[in-house]
Amino acid sequence: MTRRITAKQREKVVQAIDHHERLRLCYFWASDNGNVRTRTWRANKLSYSTHFRNGGHLYEYTSYVSMKRNSTYYRGEFTKDGVKGDVRLFKKLLV
Repeated sequence: MTRRITAKQREKVVQAIDHHERLRLCYFWASDNGNVRTRTWRANKLSYSTHFRNGGHLYEYTSYVSMKRNSTYYRGEFTKDGVKGDVRLFKKLLV
């Protein structure tokens, strides 16, 4: 059973959901992502991770972004105590 989340936890949950919704199409084409240094910088900037404890459970969200010359890949991972789930895991906390 989960407890009510705090305002700080709510902010983390909303940020994770927003980040996921913005990049959820796991693969998309780009006109030109620039040179290797620019691609690496942008991929690191787009990658995001957060975690918090609630009701004795550890919730985590990690996104991985990688960029090739003409494409961008995204993978988002939601976990509760190390068990993989999907975005619904975090959305349930907002109810």
